[in-house]
Amino acid sequence: MAKSTLVINSRAQDRLVGPLRSSLLYFQSAGVNHSFFKEPGYTYTFTPEVIKQKSYKGLYAFDTVLSSQYALAENYQQQVLRNKDYDSIWNEFLNLRSRTTQLYKRILDFDTSVGRLQYDMDTAFTNRLPYIKNILISNPAKPHQLLILNGNNNTDHILPTGKYDILFLLQDTRYMKATGVEVRSGGINYYRWKYLAINSADKFSIQLDANIKSEKYLRSYAVEVPKETVRLFNSRDFDFSQFKKVMTGRVIDASTKLPLVNASVVIEGFTAGVLTDGNGLFKINVPQKGKIEVSMIGYADIMLKAVNGDIGDVELVTDQGRLEEVVVVGYGTTRRQTLTGSVASIRSNELSDSPVSNVTDLIQGK
Repeated sequence: MAKSTLVINSRAQDRLVGPLRSSLLYFQSAGVNHSFFKEPGYTYTFTPEVIKQKSYKGLYAFDTVLSSQYALAENYQQQVLRNKDYDSIWNEFLNLRSRTTQLYKRILDFDTSVGRLQYDMDTAFTNRLPYIKNILISNPAKPHQLLILNGNNNTDHILPTGKYDILFLLQDTRYMKATGVEVRSGGINYYRWKYLAINSADKFSIQLDANIKSEKYLRSYAVEVPKETVRLFNSRDFDFSQFKKVMTGRVIDASTKLPLVNASVVIEGFTAGVLTDGNGLFKINVPQKGKIEVSMIGYADIMLKAVNGDIGDVELVTDQGRLEEVVVVGYGTTRRQTLTGSVASIRSNELSDSPVSNVTDLIQGK
């Protein structure tokens, strides 16, 4: 397939674009919007009303002599970028975006007095490391909240009083962690580390980095930290012995008032939890400040404040939409939008017309 290079001239400044493998292209600039079929050997002039196509003499549409009198020569380098080069350039762009751009909202429960946190690291230590691209601050007493800051953010942090863990994610996806960083009210809490243990890049840090890099960013617009990222962060070496409160209750159907067996009770910010027993009862250790999510297939989820003690009956309301989006598979149940394999259907008349002995074979065949 023929390739060609386009040179776009805007206010006497050449911009080299290409080579372009595809022939069907789309051009957009200011009020000009055109789709067109590109052919080698032609130059194109775009206007709001029409595209002008003109052939040129010789092999190239532009001067190949890299002279300073041409704008094209200022930043042009004679090299071919391969796929791995594209990946490397894009990955480094995302690394620098993490370091310089605040991608996520800073959402905290300011339900106590506040203090100011400042920290620093010995340059004799940090000069030997790649740059820090993200700083993650968490309070184990409030595991549903996570601050993800850009890596060059070393200004004062105003935080509710408490003890925090701080994870420093490095440019090469290694990471360091400081635990038990206490923030008290009434002044500046200053920490300086001469050294922190460096953890090698692992499945946890690589996935954490991938989650952050996958974030779509709009200028002047930050988003909430996704639940999946909070759960991933809490999955790493979390000390559940900190959860001193014990919360109990019973989960029932809101309409029939009957107990619901195997309803899921999970602390917000985690993936694991407990299931209700045959009487719909549950017992779970909960954080000092947090929420629990109660859910069951066919019912609308409900979020409750974590408390110490018995909360009585938790009523779940049926949700037909939630039931319809669940698919029964050979190894359990899954939500329809997460099912990646093929699904075969068996009509009711196929079952009714088949002897009982053939039903298993019929399902296996499907």
